[in-house]
Formats: sequence, C-alpha cells, structure tokens
Amino acid sequence: MTRSLYATVLAKIIVSDQLDDKTLPHFSTRTLAISNVGAEDSLSTEEGTVTERIVGRFTTDTTLDLTAVSDPIYTSIDLTGYAMIALLLENSGNGPATVAAGASNGYTPLGSGTITVPAGGVYLAYDPENATVVSSTVKNIDIDATGATLDVVALFLNKST
Repeated sequence: MTRSLYATVLAKIIVSDQLDDKTLPHFSTRTLAISNVGAEDSLSTEEGTVTERIVGRFTTDTTLDLTAVSDPIYTSIDLTGYAMIALLLENSGNGPATVAAGASNGYTPLGSGTITVPAGGVYLAYDPENATVVSSTVKNIDIDATGATLDVVALFLNKST
C-alpha cells in the first residue's frame, strides 16, 4: 500500500495604512489584500517590525528606484537603510512579466536573480536573514511588464537602526 501526501499552501498578505483626519482628510484605512497565493507568516521579534511597504501595479516597463518611490499618499519614500524581506508578485495580464536587478545600481530582490511571472502566475518569497540593504549604489529594480498586469507587494525592515 502506497501513501501519498499532498499539501496546498495558501497565503494572505494584507497591507494597510491607518490614516486619521489630521493626516489626510476623508481617508481612513487603505488596504490591499491578495489571497490564496502562498504561506501565511509573521515576523518574530528578533527580526523586527515591517516599517515600510511598496504596493503597486505595473503594466509597462519601469525602473523602480528604491531611494525615491512615488506614493500617492506619502508622496515619496526613501528606503535607504531598509532591506526587502518579502516580495509578492501576481500577474493577471496576458503576457509574462520579469523583475530583475536594474542595469545600473541594481538591487536584486531577495537575491533571486531574474524572476519571471507567467500570465496568471504568482511569485512569493520571504527571506529576512539574507535581505540586501538599499543604498545609493544598490537601489534600482527593473520591471518588464509589457503585456502584463503585475501587482507588487514588497515589505521592508529598517536595518540602519
């Protein structure tokens, strides 16, 4: 008699910002949730607290400068001294999307080299121990999303304190 074990791992990543009326009138919490894509996890106290996040949708080729990330509410975020510890990519478009270190001042997301997410595909990585710290010379990520619709959630820890 042969026994087989099958496992399905599901994830739910929720990123939310609490805003009060003094910060931005008529806004409360904004939340992005992507469900059923990997494993649920939380950071231990030894690793620290997630202090910054990037949430975005890309449909064209883009170079993402981690020292000057545009944010519709907070205007610009400088992630110098922070390290990416988790990355979620979901491609709901018709073509593949790739994410890689920039051609100049390249930042390799979680040491993964080039990540290709096929149409309808999902990529999830979590690695707080080996995360690279963003600096003025290690900061750019190239995203090739022509023909794709790539949703990105990246979580960062402040490693400079």
